[in-house]
Amino acid sequence: MNRLLRTVFAVLIIFSIFFALGAALPLALAQLYDVSLEDWSYRAPAQTTIYTTDGQVLAQFGYKRIYKDDFPRLLKQAVVEVEDRRFYEHGSIDPRGMLRALWVDLRLGEKAQGGSTITQQLARTLFLTNKKSIMRKSQEIIIATALERKYSKDAILNMYLNEIYMGRGVCGMGAAAQEYFGKDVSDLSLAEISYLVAMISAPEYYSPDHDARALKIRQATVLNVLSERGIITTGDAEKALSEELDIRPYKKRELVHPYFTVYILNRLKQEYGEDAVYRGGLKVYTTVDSQMQERAEQTVAYHMKKLEAEGITARDVALVSIEPGNGAVKAMVGGADFSRNQINMAVVARQPGSAIKPLIYAAAMDSGLIKSNTVLNNRPRDFNGYRPSNSTGNPDKASVRQALVNSYNVASVEVLNTLGLEKAFKYLERFGISTLTPGDRHLALALGGMEKGISPMEMAAAYAVFAANGQWAEPYTIERIEDANGNILYDHPIKTRTVVKESVAREMTSILRDVVNYGTGKSARARVQAAGKTGTTSQSRDLWFVGYTPELSTAVWLGNSNNDAIKGAATYGGTRCGPIWRDYMNALVDAGLLAHRSAEWVEPEASPVEQAPDTTPNNGGNPEPQATPNDTSQETNPQEQPVPVEPAPEQLAPPPGENGLTPPAAGQGTGSAQVPSAGSTSSEPSATGTGDTGSGR
Repeated sequence: MNRLLRTVFAVLIIFSIFFALGAALPLALAQLYDVSLEDWSYRAPAQTTIYTTDGQVLAQFGYKRIYKDDFPRLLKQAVVEVEDRRFYEHGSIDPRGMLRALWVDLRLGEKAQGGSTITQQLARTLFLTNKKSIMRKSQEIIIATALERKYSKDAILNMYLNEIYMGRGVCGMGAAAQEYFGKDVSDLSLAEISYLVAMISAPEYYSPDHDARALKIRQATVLNVLSERGIITTGDAEKALSEELDIRPYKKRELVHPYFTVYILNRLKQEYGEDAVYRGGLKVYTTVDSQMQERAEQTVAYHMKKLEAEGITARDVALVSIEPGNGAVKAMVGGADFSRNQINMAVVARQPGSAIKPLIYAAAMDSGLIKSNTVLNNRPRDFNGYRPSNSTGNPDKASVRQALVNSYNVASVEVLNTLGLEKAFKYLERFGISTLTPGDRHLALALGGMEKGISPMEMAAAYAVFAANGQWAEPYTIERIEDANGNILYDHPIKTRTVVKESVAREMTSILRDVVNYGTGKSARARVQAAGKTGTTSQSRDLWFVGYTPELSTAVWLGNSNNDAIKGAATYGGTRCGPIWRDYMNALVDAGLLAHRSAEWVEPEASPVEQAPDTTPNNGGNPEPQATPNDTSQETNPQEQPVPVEPAPEQLAPPPGENGLTPPAAGQGTGSAQVPSAGSTSSEPSATGTGDTGSGR
């Protein structure tokens, strides 16, 4: 007891000195820190609005506001009496009020009253955060003093009534009147005014949505204060308290396209900060086409339900469409259910499997090492300690076209082995792959073995190189950002670079069209000419189809964000992702959003391979056997129709004992990383950095 008395006595002495200083203290602080608001004027913050490229409002962020030049006299009286009774008598701080609040807190043994004035609360709302600290309190006092030096008490109260947070994502009494009662603030009754004033001190607690009983008790306190101070009669207070209020139900505003919208929101907060996003009234013009986005989400939703009904255990999906030539993201789906999983898989790196093969082949072709008719040695053998395998029945020799169309593993490793890992890394980086690691320097890279993998967004941008005649464009989602006054804060500069020669891009398009027409991607055949490639990693952890037309490059990924293997029948990229891609493209065609420009799909002058007509039924594409580097016992798809190969006049000299490309000498082309051990097929990054070696398709 003596200790408590000593504490109280010491506090009283301190606050007596503080009280004696009174208004001199904040004035001295303001002079000391030279805080001036002469160049600042109050402007009610607007919501940040995000637009699609076709002018639709995608989302709005920030508190809803309805700015009012004035408020009802009774409302202003109630706020002052309850929140800061001496508002018109003290300066920016109220030493008496702070002392009273401290005494109540000490008497009750807990934080029960606040000592901040209305001006201090406004300073905190406009310029600071609610995180309590000595520094923040000092800043609050300094700014409050500057506000009082510039504005009248009535002007400060008006700003306060326009800014005070009132729950449900609204600020200000004008917006609160509409949100809770559907009325203009000037039409509120005494009961409604007291109800809103009761919420001010803790709007998330004193809320009809959280604890209506506690709010009613708080409303009674407000009415008692007004009655005791002669502003209303006791009868008025009793009548208002008993009045049955018609509270509008809370309608939670859900995001229309959540994965893309949250992606944009996070980028804005990182670049401009939360205050600018929620209070700055930014206008953000994105690249997404609302009609493409809607059809992408509809297609994904349909197929995810269908997969679930068929017992396929893939819970997550991603689809990204990019415009070749400029990199604009036209549609982004980051998952199947935002309420269940908020991870945006469209921008998460995943093991690419065989979907990486076209990038490796294009690099070798651009380097002059192969052409589409070059014959490769596809016979299983050892590559400096790494032994990839094919499915049973795969030919020992295959042309480049045949090897890529049918996704042969050994031939792909041979191409990378001849290209060399250093050059492959440089090409992949030029294709926009930003997730390469030193641990990826091994030949399993030819089959998609990576520590991190590649995101669907980067994969779509990489394939767009072939549609854009060899030009890579940096993928982007924001065209322009303006402030509340219309000043341009950001205008996206298109960033491009040449990755491969135009002739190589055209040749790759010719081959990848055969993948869709005759090979593992047959299930993706749509009502538009397209090119693309499938991908399936070991244990079907990652399924892919990446395809493109002259107008759009789209990557589809299917899997589980926790890396669980997909279980069920025919879990291959061609059979599961191909139909999603096909139906999405058909939906765009039906809506008039995609028109094939055949002039841009010019075949190479002399096709090295005469294609056989497709005589197999379209059963969803050829499955992609999960090839383990040393396992050659797997069965091939009985319906597989390899693309016939003609003798090629231009073949690289085979090494002794082998037919096909010449592998580098021991120790060359494999980098400094440990060569992956035979049989490594894990899709999770391993200690040796082998990653997933892919399924072979």
